[in-house]
Amino acid sequence: MKVLVTGGTGFVGSHTVRALLAAGHQVRLLVRDRARVAAKDVDVADGDVTDKAAVERAVADCDAVLHAASVYSLRSAKYAEMRRVNAAGTRIVLEAGLAAGCNPVVHVSSVVALLGGTPRGGVLGADSPVGAPLGVYAKSKRDSELVARGLQAKGSPVIITYPGGVWGPEDPYLGESSQLAMQMAAGLMPLTTTGRMQIADVRDVAQIHARLMKPQDGPKRYPALGHGVRHCDVQSMVCRAAGIWRPNFPAPPIVAALNIPLFWLIARAGIHWAASPDGAWLTWRDNGTDNGVTERELGVTFRPAEDSIRDTVAWLKAAGHLRR
Repeated sequence: MKVLVTGGTGFVGSHTVRALLAAGHQVRLLVRDRARVAAKDVDVADGDVTDKAAVERAVADCDAVLHAASVYSLRSAKYAEMRRVNAAGTRIVLEAGLAAGCNPVVHVSSVVALLGGTPRGGVLGADSPVGAPLGVYAKSKRDSELVARGLQAKGSPVIITYPGGVWGPEDPYLGESSQLAMQMAAGLMPLTTTGRMQIADVRDVAQIHARLMKPQDGPKRYPALGHGVRHCDVQSMVCRAAGIWRPNFPAPPIVAALNIPLFWLIARAGIHWAASPDGAWLTWRDNGTDNGVTERELGVTFRPAEDSIRDTVAWLKAAGHLRR
């Protein structure tokens, strides 16, 4: 198939492009900056996901669409851009793909779009309702999710995937998981929590997207949540992988929840700290994961979280981002 990919220079997007090419598909990238394109043997179309005309030109003669573009940051300086781009870009890209006759049209959502819709401590999966998330990024993904589900309700071949927190090597923008690993390794998070966070390997998520690239008979949803791992255990795994020891004092999830106002003040001050209000909300929800439909229908299994964390840290060290 010839696949238009948005967000193809990002973490999930770049790994997905590799998986698509390895599976024999043709790839066209919609990009704002050609200098960011590292993949070989791809077509490149200039444009932004909020530019309807550019998206329509890019999707012409494509068979499928994979929409992975979104502004993702826990930094307050990005709040306005996330509100402006994420949901609007999703609507433009998905509708343009459907109008061009593409099948499938894949929307890369996120676990955060589901937070708050399932009871605290409950299991997230393919049938989970849209959530009531806390942070600006999470709310923008919730709004994007509502766009995608609205098109699904019409019977359109829109497929939604739900990555958990994505870890793994070769993160071109040093996203939030890489930042979390670096701050944990630096000893900036001695106070941890026993609440769970979802960890998925970027290579497994990419493989899911590659296996979706065939005509679909209707709308579907595929969790790519990975594993639910306690926040305190993530810190231990990071330190083990880095070969260092750092203080680790686990507290019940309620402690993280009570500190959310403090984390908001820190974020509003422009300080980028791994102890974010979004992360505190995630671990307070303490949700489990059910990837069953993805494993059964797509034949993808999720590698252990410790392997993903180990490979993340190894790459950060090799790339010079993490020093002893």
